[in-house]
Amino acid sequence: MDFSQSFKKIRDRKGSQLCVGIDPAYPGMRDRNVIPSTGSPVDDILSFALDIVEQTGTAAAVFKPNMQYIMPLGLEEMQELNAAIHAAGSLSLLDVKVSDIGETNIACCHWAKEAGFDAITGSPFPGNIASLWEACSGADLGLFVLCLMSNPEAGTFMKSRIGDEVAYRVIARDIRSLGVTGAVVGATVASEDARAIAAELPSSLVLVPGIGAQQGTTDVLALFGDRCVVNVSRGVIFDENPGAKAEAYRDLIAKICP
Repeated sequence: MDFSQSFKKIRDRKGSQLCVGIDPAYPGMRDRNVIPSTGSPVDDILSFALDIVEQTGTAAAVFKPNMQYIMPLGLEEMQELNAAIHAAGSLSLLDVKVSDIGETNIACCHWAKEAGFDAITGSPFPGNIASLWEACSGADLGLFVLCLMSNPEAGTFMKSRIGDEVAYRVIARDIRSLGVTGAVVGATVASEDARAIAAELPSSLVLVPGIGAQQGTTDVLALFGDRCVVNVSRGVIFDENPGAKAEAYRDLIAKICP
């Protein structure tokens, strides 16, 4: 069963489109929203991530570990984390934003699958979405391609012109024509941009970051409805009660997404 079908089944069973982002920032990275440290990054990160899965697993349809934050983990630790995610009845999406040539993409997909992930995120900027999707398909992985991200700087390239068209529309059209799992569209994007992307993507899943700490609006959620995989990271994982916060976001999303 592919990622889209699996997500829809979990969405219906759990009544959830929530994706909990696992971004376990370590002390020294920033002043607040960091995980406790015992001096062993591998143990600290894995312990924190497993605790988040345990506390929020009933509310989350998907978990999205961010490779930049879980980098100290090895293959066995990632397998343990993904086993816990799957035991919670959720899917696991590796936020790796892979952006490279064909053989390197194949290597990334191979190890992502070995680690137990169900999908990855990828960048369109090498211009080889087709070969990246081929690599993901060969490894039985879903793929979410960056289309218009939630950070303010994203427009520098994603809203630039490719010929007579805006780049994000070209990216979205490739996602649709190739049958890629979905696009990454930030909750902070302007409504007119979101509508333009929706016109190109009538049926794909959409991973929506930017709800919560980035204070994105719910316009994108309302536009894409039950196709949204709505990511919240800091707003859940660093809350005093992650389980209750995840349930609150799950219920909010359910009210907005028809």
